[in-house]
Amino acid sequence: MKKKIILFICNLMILSSAFAQSPQSFSYQTVLRDINYNILPNENLDIRISILKDNPQGPIAYQENHFVTTSQIGLVNLSIGEGNILSGIFSEIDWANHTFFIEVAVDFDNNNNFTVMGSSQLRSVPFALYALNSGNNSQGPQGIQGETGPQGIQGETGPQGIQGEIGPQGIQGETGPQGIQGETGPQGIQGEIGPQGIQGEIGPQGIQGETGPQGIQGETGPQGIQGEIGPQGI
Repeated sequence: MKKKIILFICNLMILSSAFAQSPQSFSYQTVLRDINYNILPNENLDIRISILKDNPQGPIAYQENHFVTTSQIGLVNLSIGEGNILSGIFSEIDWANHTFFIEVAVDFDNNNNFTVMGSSQLRSVPFALYALNSGNNSQGPQGIQGETGPQGIQGETGPQGIQGEIGPQGIQGETGPQGIQGETGPQGIQGEIGPQGIQGEIGPQGIQGETGPQGIQGETGPQGIQGEIGPQGI
């Protein structure tokens, strides 16, 4: 996976070997941090070192690479001149007649795809190497190597990066099972009987119906039989 671009915070160069011997070299230290200024501890990296002539984008006078593992505080120590040589001869660099710059590039994924991190001018080391290329054959003995200075103060945290775009909405999850029905609550108190409403108005009297026709008079029945005359009283 591609790592975030890292920042080189602290660069220290210390003369490390006797220049009358072979190979020549000098020490180079750097602290590696990510874009949020967090250190990168215990990272396996391939670092390419290029010595450029006369300007930061000048021709390559010498180039080598180093396979390193950063320390717990993101520190790496390199011996420039003792890496895997890619081009040039370190002992033939003409320190006396040119200005040189050191360019650092990092392969984060070990696939030979280097990212250039920048370059800085070499100032103190060429003066020591100058004696080897200036025709002075009466070189004195090398002095005692000085102690490594303390690590520089950590720089301030940079501004927060731009927030990334919101990703697509995820797929809706399945509907969960229906929960258990809760118990029926107690019946509420019956409300009071409301007041009797106002009696409505008496409606109008309906129309009287018409008198029907008088029925036909029935026929007179036959006269009954006359009874017998009873006896005369005493």
